[in-house]
Order: sequence, then C-alpha cells, then structure tokens
Amino acid sequence: MMKKKQKKEDKNSTKINMQKFHTESFENNSFQSSLKSYIDYIMPSGIDTLQPSYINIDGAYIAVLLCVDFPYETTKKGFLDELINYGEGVKVSLYHKPEDKLKMIKEITSALGFTKHKMQTGGDNQVDSGTQENAAESSVYMKSKLSKGDEFFYINLFVRIIAETPEGLEEKVRKVESKLTNIFYQRADFRQLEAFRSSLPLNLMDERMKKQTNKNILASGLCSFYPFTSSSLSDPNGMYIGDNEYDKNAIILDIFDTEKYPNANMIICGKSGIGKTFLTQMIAGRFRMQKIPTMLICPLKGHEYKPLCDNVGGNFIKYAPGEKNRINVMEIRPTKQVGVEKASYLGDKLQRLKLLLSLLIPDITTRELRLLDAPLKRTYEKKGITMENASLYEEIGSGNLINLRPRLKEMPILEELQAEVYEVPELKRIAEEIEPLITGSLSFFNGQTNVDLENLYTVSDISEVPKELIAFTMYAVLDVYWERIKMDRTQKKAIILDELWKLIGSAGNAQVAESVLELFKIIRGYGGAAIGTTQDIQDFMMLEEGKYGKGIINASSIKIILGLEELDAATITDVLKLTEAERTKVEKFKRGQGLLYAAQNHLVANFRAAKTEERLINTDREKLLKYAEEGRS
Repeated sequence: MMKKKQKKEDKNSTKINMQKFHTESFENNSFQSSLKSYIDYIMPSGIDTLQPSYINIDGAYIAVLLCVDFPYETTKKGFLDELINYGEGVKVSLYHKPEDKLKMIKEITSALGFTKHKMQTGGDNQVDSGTQENAAESSVYMKSKLSKGDEFFYINLFVRIIAETPEGLEEKVRKVESKLTNIFYQRADFRQLEAFRSSLPLNLMDERMKKQTNKNILASGLCSFYPFTSSSLSDPNGMYIGDNEYDKNAIILDIFDTEKYPNANMIICGKSGIGKTFLTQMIAGRFRMQKIPTMLICPLKGHEYKPLCDNVGGNFIKYAPGEKNRINVMEIRPTKQVGVEKASYLGDKLQRLKLLLSLLIPDITTRELRLLDAPLKRTYEKKGITMENASLYEEIGSGNLINLRPRLKEMPILEELQAEVYEVPELKRIAEEIEPLITGSLSFFNGQTNVDLENLYTVSDISEVPKELIAFTMYAVLDVYWERIKMDRTQKKAIILDELWKLIGSAGNAQVAESVLELFKIIRGYGGAAIGTTQDIQDFMMLEEGKYGKGIINASSIKIILGLEELDAATITDVLKLTEAERTKVEKFKRGQGLLYAAQNHLVANFRAAKTEERLINTDREKLLKYAEEGRS
C-alpha cells in the first residue's frame, strides 16, 4: 500500500514540474513576450467611469442606449436602416438567440391558460384587464405563427454612441434619440461600462443588461432588423472608383446596371479645387477602358483634360478663334435603329436650330422665329432635303437598283443659311447677328464637320470661347453629341457636361435648361448616361427657383457630393435631405473624399486613382511640379 501511495505522489510531483516547465517556457519565449507587449500597446491606458451618463476611454466619450422594447407593427423591412447608416460614431449591436420551438409552444400554451384564468377571476380592474387582454392576444398570435413554421428568438439591441467631447456626445445622443421614435429605450446611466462591454462583438453580455433588454420575437420579425440598404457597394460588372471610408471595402460601381439603378445619370457637386476634374476624368477614363464611347464638354480649363485624352488615343477638339476644327451645327444625323426614326428629321432639326439662335440672340422675337422657318427650309431644299426622311440620302444606282447602304447628302452650312436669311427684309438684324458664326469668333461652326466624332473618347475644349458665347457654344456642341447618342440605342455611351451651372444657372436660358433637363430624363432610352458637374450650387438652383437644378439632381440615380462651402452645403442638404452628420462631413471633406448616393446606398468614399492615371489627371500644382522633376531626373 505504501508503494502505491508513493507512486501516486511521484506522479503528482511530475505534473507540478511540467506546469513549472511550461510557465518558465512561456515567460522565456520571445514571441509570446512580444505578443504581450503588442496587447499592452493596443489596450487603453485607462477607463474613466466617474460620470453616470458616459465613460471616457483614452479621450473617446461613449454612451450606450439600451433598447428595451418596440411595438411589433414598427418592425417593417429595414426599419433600423437609418440608424445603422447614420455614419461615424454610431454603432448598432444586435444579439439574437434561437429557442426550441416545441418548448416555446408549450410555455406559451401554459401562459395563455393562466392569463385566461386570471382574466376570468381578476375582478373589475380595467387597467389590469387591458394588460391581460393584450398578453392573451400576443400569446395567441405567437402560438399561431409558431404552429405554421415560424421560429422563436430572444434578441438584445444596443446603440453605442462615440464622440470626441462630452458636448459633442450629448448632441449626437439627442440626434440618435430622434431616430428612435418607435423604439422604447433607456440610457444605461450608472451602468455604462457594463453596457459598453455588452455592446462589443465579444458575445459577453452582462446578465443584468441581458435581462433588461431581452425581447422575444419571431423569425419573420427578426428579418426586419437587418439592413437592406448597406454601406457596401460592389456591382458585378462595375468599375473600381475608390473605397468605403468606414470599412475600407472597395467600391465597385456600374451605373449602367438597369436592374439596380433607374438610370445611368450622375451629378457631381463640389467647390473649386476639391477634386471634381480629377474624379470626372477618372470616371471618364475608366469608361474608355470599358470601350464605352465618352464625350466631354469643358467650358473651363479644358487643357487639363488633354493629357488623358492623348494617352487613350482620344480626339481633343479645341474650339477657339483661329482654330481649323469645324463642326457643322446644321448637319442631320439620323438614327441607325430600325423602327425608332423621327417623323421628320428635318422638322426636329429646324426646332433645335431656332433654339440655338434664340440662345445666340436673347432678344429675338416670336415673330422673327416664325419668319425663320422659310429661309431655314429653303437652305435645306437647295441640298435636296425636305421633310421626308428619305430625302436625306443619295440614291446610287440605276433603275430600281438602290444601294442598300445609302450615303447621306451633303448638308448645308451656316453661311448658306445667312444668305437665305438676308433675303427676308424683316430678318436683316438676325442675319447680322449670325455674323460671328460665319467669320467671327465662332466660325468653327461654319463649315462641314472635319473632326472625328466617332472616336471612343472625345473632349470638346470651349474654354477659350468669349465668355458671353460660352453657353451658346456649350449647347451647340451638346446638340451635336446628342445626335450621335441617338444614333444607336443598343450601345452604352456617356456624355459629360462640366460646369453645368453655366447652362442652367441664374444667367441661363429657360429653353436651353429645359432641353438639358430633357436630356437627363430621356437619355436612358438611348442606352446613355448624362453626367454633370457643378461647383456653384446656389447658382445651379437659381433659374426658375431651382426647377432645373433640382430636376437634374432628381433625374440622376448616382449623386456624388464632394466638399462644399457652408451655404452650398445648406442648399444641397435641403435638396437631398441630408442628415446633420452628412452635412457636417460635406463641409469638412478633404480633396478626394465625397458622399456617394447610389440608389439606396449612402456612403462616404475615398476616391482612388492608379499611379498612371494620377499623373495624367492630377491638377494639383505641387504634384505636377513633382512629376516634372521626376521626369527630368
């Protein structure tokens, strides 16, 4: 017996020695020691719990709200979306635990029987009676749903709010509370530390917190707690434009995804120098990489678009006095699609030409516009073109043999129109007003088109056009591009209007603004995307009390708001119904940051370009100097 006991003691002593060995090994292991130092590094230096309504962890002020109850009728699809997508400093934590269905049916049946018995013997207390009736109705409802295949869960919901100052925390708490109108909540005063631990993704909930926030719910109701609008964006066939500020996930955007976005239009707003040109070119260049025809009109600083245009083999068209480039604004370009021809291409062209002339001559009268019909028609008739669409084409062949691919007839030019207008005495003034288009600063519109409009990447630089004629030139070029867009409805294409406020701002023409708005509304039907950029939001909203500015924003599925000044931020907040948090961000955005609205997705984006792209599209003086120095070395 003594020997057995001794043997047992020896065995125990061996265990102790092994434990000692392992302990010493751990303390002497350099990897584990370094791991310990890393843990010390990331751990907070201290937690201040002296205040009852919040805790302070290394300068971060944190308060937790406990969601203790909510009416079943409020749990509709995505009812927490606004809170979940509130922005930086607000986190929602949801625990859910399934329970055995058969067990719960038995417990509900037992509770229901007890409640009914109490209702029958409980006396005349109306308040107690009403509570019991509600409990009985809830029990009957849950039992019925469980019997039909639903599942039973217990959930716990916490809202964690973080700010840099106590004052900022209280302001943010008030704003969050305004989002909880249909949820019964309590602030975890005197228990903020326990609530904070419970809200972390550690699955270590404090028992008192669990008891206070426990709420039963069916699986059909639990679905409504999950966000169906997400801060992530990854379209299957999209292009990379940057990453999400909060989770650093890549943002992959396909504006032509018709199943997700009602249209492919985009509006980009931002103050001067915040990165609009950079972002616009980045997007345009990636369209070109996808072989999507892209047309840009640049009324300011057009030279900034040239390096990328040249690099991708694009066509950079400069419109300025003395330039040899020509675009014939009188040219008619019929569609290639069968079954979608206009009743009369000439009739449509005449209306657009009169609109152009009214933009050139703001005081043109209704009578003068009516009188213009005759000389306009005669100008085309001399080329053999009438209201009949077939008259646009040359018939090549003999007898009944007609070329299956007919060639368009030569189109008239503005000089020929001016000659016809001079023939009408009442229109002599108009003929003289047209002179700048014939021999003056806009003579690049007088002559047959000699530039390649079929190139996949075309930039129209009109920045050197006289200021008073910018709007006219911008619209004239837009009209030419619009005809190209309508030629093939099966092809994706994009038209980009830089500094759009120049067309629809306070000094704009209502007819032109109406045409631009119509472009944004109907371009989807031609497989196209209209993209506008603007820096002066207030001016953008001035014409007819913002009718056109708001219309274009509402007609754009994709909205990108870069940094704005305070007054412009207030204007865009009113139009887009931004939250206060979003408005604050818009006022504080740095270059390369922006708020991205893509259908139901709202997120803060950091826009990223590849190094090669950055060299081609960057307009920052310091970086341009750096690139130049690198090129010389």
